[in-house]
Amino acid sequence: MAPVSRLAASLALAALFVAQSSAHFILNYPPNVGFDEDKEPTGPCGGFTADFSNTTDFHVGGSSILLTSAHPTITFLYRATTDQTAMGSWQNLLNPVQVNGLGFNCNPLVPAPANFSGKTGLIQVIADSPDGILYQCAAVKFVDGAGPTGGSNGCTNATGVTMSYVTDSKLNVGSNSSSVSGSASSTTPSAAASSTKSSAGTTVVPMTYGAVGTVAWIMAIAVGTGAMRLL
Repeated sequence: MAPVSRLAASLALAALFVAQSSAHFILNYPPNVGFDEDKEPTGPCGGFTADFSNTTDFHVGGSSILLTSAHPTITFLYRATTDQTAMGSWQNLLNPVQVNGLGFNCNPLVPAPANFSGKTGLIQVIADSPDGILYQCAAVKFVDGAGPTGGSNGCTNATGVTMSYVTDSKLNVGSNSSSVSGSASSTTPSAAASSTKSSAGTTVVPMTYGAVGTVAWIMAIAVGTGAMRLL
């Protein structure tokens, strides 16, 4: 990607505050199965069906999850299932994570159940946002061990982004529920993720946007890109 100057990133950040009312979030890594801002409120995967012919390895010992948010404050819940219909057997991977700040946010070491290894399934991210509850999914192959960490291509937060584990009643989801209409999950959250960086990619699936949303997401990516280039 071409370098983005501090000035460009700052201007993009300011523009996002103006456009944020129509902005959502993007699951960048693992690559999402599809993004349409108008469908993102539709569970379990933002209105898309996963294509399991093209999966990304997700290490049960911990892999990174990289998101882009255009909301100053948003809370995410990471879940996983080996049910390829996405209709049940979901496991919460961590406590809900509240993110403050715009642009990229990275959880560098998100573990999955050890008995998922060798199976194909889904990573789901549910967001409690000012726009309501939103969904994104990634098609993955669960593998042994932990994902790569460190390096110049590491997963990192945009400048000024902070993350903390919280409770969120809106994200109480049962293991057999594909959306937040279910009862509270009994899954015990894993320990907080390590601060070590992990490799991350960029989503390459088709995306559609509304008029204002197009501007918002151009700005969001500019903010995140600038932050990563400047760190």
